[in-house]
Amino acid sequence: MEKKSRSYYIIYSLLLLVAAGILLVISNYLFNKNVILYPHMLGINALITAVFGILIIEVLVRAIAEYTKILGAAAETSLATNLFRLISYSVLFIIVLSVLNINVTNILIGAGFLGIIIGLAAQSTLGNIFAGISILSARSFKPGDYITIVTWQYSLQPSTHPHERFVPGYSGEVSSIGLLYTKLIGENNAPLYVPNSIINQAMIINHHAAKEKIIHLTIEVSSSVPFTEFSRRLFESLRGTGGLDIQRDDIFVESTSSDKYTVGIRARYTKGEEPKLRSRILEAAMRELSYFSGNRQAASASVAKAAAGSTKKK
Repeated sequence: MEKKSRSYYIIYSLLLLVAAGILLVISNYLFNKNVILYPHMLGINALITAVFGILIIEVLVRAIAEYTKILGAAAETSLATNLFRLISYSVLFIIVLSVLNINVTNILIGAGFLGIIIGLAAQSTLGNIFAGISILSARSFKPGDYITIVTWQYSLQPSTHPHERFVPGYSGEVSSIGLLYTKLIGENNAPLYVPNSIINQAMIINHHAAKEKIIHLTIEVSSSVPFTEFSRRLFESLRGTGGLDIQRDDIFVESTSSDKYTVGIRARYTKGEEPKLRSRILEAAMRELSYFSGNRQAASASVAKAAAGSTKKK
């Protein structure tokens, strides 16, 4: 209901804006017709232009404030509205001077040079603001989503651990999206403030966007462990794990060597935290490997005992 009321307010503001613009054009036309006969009309015309201009600006300011709240950037409302006011009132001031037949050419030239200087000095800041507007409008992620940012601007050394597939990026839960920075809650609950211009150029992996997620991991198994029996026992152990959807074919051999082979495990899940589910899969695999290791030790002990008994008989 709150979003609907805000949408209605924005529509109402736009209609009021159009009506004010039409009235301003009509009044301008009428006063320009009479300005030669009545020179004092210049001041009245400028006053009407200023009043209507202020009305239009304030309506737009309210609309921008409501729109930023709808986009989930309520904390940035003050920055957005103040920036818009600064630009709008500067333009309105020049328009009023022009209505009073005051030469504004020098002012426009000075404003142009000033704009170039400010633009060069605040290039990164303005880039972040426009990128923030783009992110808020695109809505590729929202607060509460768990995302991974993959970008060349922040170099990250990939893991050399052979048992995992690793995406070289920065991951965290989106806490807030502002006009300058996006805040993530990373590992150890540490906040990460990422400039929006970086995010706008990066590849974003939104882990919450997928309805069904997949865990993929690999483990190394000794060649003495029969794969068929190991995969059967591991499948039976994982099939009852809550939150996981795994089939027998999801446990497979990825590669082999002279003394070991690599087993790939792929499991789907729709709820639960990935680290916990990944830990359960590894724990189940370790239990099954311990089972085969215990059987080998028992078999070795039996062989040794049998050999010792045979020696005594001799």
